Amino acid sequence: MRIAVRRGGGLGDVLLTTPVVRELKRKYPQCELTFITDRNGYLVLKGLPYIDKFQIMSDLNSIHRQNLSGFDRQYSLIYETQPNCHIIDAYAKLAGVTLRNKKPEIVLLDFHHESAQKWMDYHGISDRDFLVAVNRGPTWPCRSWDPSKFKQAAEYLRRKYRAVIVELSGAKGYGAGLGIDLTGKTSIRQTAAVLKRCKLLICVDSFLLHLAGATDTPVVGIFGCTDPKYRLPFNDISIGVQTEGTCRSCYHDGRYKTYCSCFRDRIYCMEEVGVRNVVNAAEILIERLHLI
Repeated sequence: MRIAVRRGGGLGDVLLTTPVVRELKRKYPQCELTFITDRNGYLVLKGLPYIDKFQIMSDLNSIHRQNLSGFDRQYSLIYETQPNCHIIDAYAKLAGVTLRNKKPEIVLLDFHHESAQKWMDYHGISDRDFLVAVNRGPTWPCRSWDPSKFKQAAEYLRRKYRAVIVELSGAKGYGAGLGIDLTGKTSIRQTAAVLKRCKLLICVDSFLLHLAGATDTPVVGIFGCTDPKYRLPFNDISIGVQTEGTCRSCYHDGRYKTYCSCFRDRIYCMEEVGVRNVVNAAEILIERLHLI
């Protein structure tokens, strides 16, 4: 049996397909599973034992226009058609599988761990340090949090807990001068290897939020137009912070959309999330998980 799975676009969207791919291979152990994605999606999924072949397309439209006549089963994992459930659950429904394990997966080789360790050694960071990762994007503009608030939260953790702050992002220009700036300096898997060494991640709704689910890194996610219950990892080491404003979670209004832009004059749902809200969530995880 030949199975085709299609998903490209955001790195997090691709990463969250991995529980479904894993279950499809368990359900059909003799199948040849081909994943159709873009170049960045391939870099996220490369090395997974559940995928036999890749077809790498140039853009998202090409992925979904690809002729799949040679496959016995095909699954286009477009979670956007089901906005009122978790992305992973939406993928599972589309693939017709029941998931035994909802943890996403990324393959890290010795090289990635060695590279991450070199970064740690270069900056004088040891395993004893309270290493906190911060990621403020890239993400949709309506999911961004004020850089000055990130700075205040980082300063609080540094002052009270002697935290060492490292900024992570796959794109340059997202550092905010909070500490060690690795934005745009590490590959996807090197970033995952660094994140695995962090005691805590503070981030917006972005790829790093989902990557933390794969690396078992405690995370405080900051949310506005999306609902944390549809985005956070399925574990007890993740907390979502969101305003009580009535316009929050507007992305989940039941309509199909691949992007969310605010109709208001300002992004109130993100502006109303205070530094104290984020710090309180971080301290809950610090105490619950004995991170220090």
